[in-house]
Amino acid sequence: MKKFLFLILLPIIFFGCGPVINKELMKSASINVPFPEMKKDIDLYKGKLYVLGGLIVSTKFTEEDSVIEAAYVSVDKNGNLKKTKPSNVRFLATLAKEKGILDPVLYKRGSEITVAGEFTGTKTEEIEKMNYTYP
Repeated sequence: MKKFLFLILLPIIFFGCGPVINKELMKSASINVPFPEMKKDIDLYKGKLYVLGGLIVSTKFTEEDSVIEAAYVSVDKNGNLKKTKPSNVRFLATLAKEKGILDPVLYKRGSEITVAGEFTGTKTEEIEKMNYTYP
């Protein structure tokens, strides 16, 4: 089974309740993420703005950026996570090193997260012994 990795550049990242994402940003972004279609036609969706919610699986650093892997949970019109179980889709959210770091102590496994950013493509990595393509 392949893991779909959603690569997103993070101009904004928030936790918690209330309006989590700026209203103007919510109006310009899509909360309906067509994961299967994105995998089929990456170029059609590349560069578009999305708001994603999820539960953090892991947070790590690379030489270039910080990366959060999350299990996708859909969000409402305010960017709050809906009261549903996480899907079996995971996504990666990245923040360039020059824009800051995402500390694993703060962004820890099991925490809820809402992110807004641009879809930049997919990436295949291993989850345990299985290849998974992330959006």
